[in-house]
Amino acid sequence: MTEQTTELALPEITADLAPKIYTTGGLTPFIERVADQVKGEVPDLSTKKGRARIASLAMQVSRSKTAVEKPGRDYLKHLKELPKTVELELREFVKQMDALRDEVRAPLNEWEAVEKARTDSLNERLQAIREWDQNAGELTAAQLYMSIENLMLVDVSTMEELTAQAAIAKEASIKRLTEAREAAITKEAQQAELERLRQEAAQREQQEREQRIAIEAAARAKAEAEQAAKAERDAAMQREAELKAQAEQAQREAQAAAELAEQQAINARRQAEQDRIDAEQRAQQQQQQAIEAERQRVAAEQLAQQQAAEQAQREAAAKAANVEHRKQVNNAALIDLMAHTDLTEEQAKAVICAVAKGQVPHMTITY
Repeated sequence: MTEQTTELALPEITADLAPKIYTTGGLTPFIERVADQVKGEVPDLSTKKGRARIASLAMQVSRSKTAVEKPGRDYLKHLKELPKTVELELREFVKQMDALRDEVRAPLNEWEAVEKARTDSLNERLQAIREWDQNAGELTAAQLYMSIENLMLVDVSTMEELTAQAAIAKEASIKRLTEAREAAITKEAQQAELERLRQEAAQREQQEREQRIAIEAAARAKAEAEQAAKAERDAAMQREAELKAQAEQAQREAQAAAELAEQQAINARRQAEQDRIDAEQRAQQQQQQAIEAERQRVAAEQLAQQQAAEQAQREAAAKAANVEHRKQVNNAALIDLMAHTDLTEEQAKAVICAVAKGQVPHMTITY
């Protein structure tokens, strides 16, 4: 379709034609002529040029209305006797021309509404990407990892004219989420270490309580054994005295009975002594068991501390090696950068530092 560039063609309204034109129905041909000219075109709303043509046609309708209305207003001044007739005619004319203008512009209004809805939707999606990390400080490391994974799945290629902005916003949000996740990992590791230390302290307290209980039990067992041995000795002495009295009383009756009683007394003393020795041995054995349990606990604690110290040394050595390796790579990059550019050493160092810190998008240093 070839776009028209001229104004709508209307006959010139002269003073001698005014009485014929500004009468009932006299302006209808003008409306029809303008309608035929503007409705005969079907501009393409999908192109900027077509939309501009619709706006131009609507503007020409307004200009045509003015071109007819102004002479009529001038003529109306000379028709004092017919003001109501002319006014009604002009009012209807203006109404129909406004309706025609609105009808002509209606497709463009519809297109503009659809376009606004489309751009609003794109802007809302872009804002959602930009605010993806707004509650990052309240999430765990695992939740932040899932948030990053979900954002990675967002296809910004569907963002049409906002694709570039969406890609930048997506990368920025992923970076902020990654930094938040690293901070969360560090925080959770610290909390886990504090919990481990708390549990170790609680375990040591429990072991100390058990040790105290064992020592107290050993002490009680020793005391009970000593009391039992004393009771046995007292009982033996009592039995010995009784046997001796009985022996002395029975000595007159039979020497054999006296010897038997004496032998029984000797056996009783031996048994009492043996009971005392057995009780003391049991007490010593319980005390030695308690001492051995404490020695094993101390040895286990020392072994754990030694292993922790060795692990810390290994991690420190690995960190130092990594720092040295990064330093060597950065120095090599500095030499190559100065060799292939006009940068000074300070400028080259600034470039390498910016790249190493991730401040230069799409550029990294491989370590």
